[in-house]
Amino acid sequence: MNNAPDIRHELEIAAVGEHLQRYIREGLPTAGWDGDPWLTLAYNKLEDRYEVWVEDPGRSPKCVLRSKPFSKGEPSIQELCIHLRDNDLRKKSVDDVLAAVDAHNAATERKARESGFQAQAAALEKVYWSVGKATGDYKPTFGYSGA
Repeated sequence: MNNAPDIRHELEIAAVGEHLQRYIREGLPTAGWDGDPWLTLAYNKLEDRYEVWVEDPGRSPKCVLRSKPFSKGEPSIQELCIHLRDNDLRKKSVDDVLAAVDAHNAATERKARESGFQAQAAALEKVYWSVGKATGDYKPTFGYSGA
């Protein structure tokens, strides 16, 4: 059994960009973000992504926001602060934030479903055209309505 302390957090995640930290902690008025002195922007080297950590006194640090993996470059501070503003649990209830996430996910799923129906319709149109050409019964109009 290994009794060594877990230093993974310190090795893989490091605070970045003092110029960005200032906006996260002190606010960015153009984004409507008031700032939070307990937040830290960090770069997770292992996962190649930016993260925002909250370090309240008396509590262990906790990741509250993770970006998608990047190839290069810093995150857009404007977008980051807007996201923090929109999900600030000091001003919104958890239920409000979860309702917004659910609405976003439902819209994303609906869009994916609709694009799937369009792809099916395009494929069926090609099949019907081929069959119609082979049988001499080609009808140039075709309609499909996904359920």
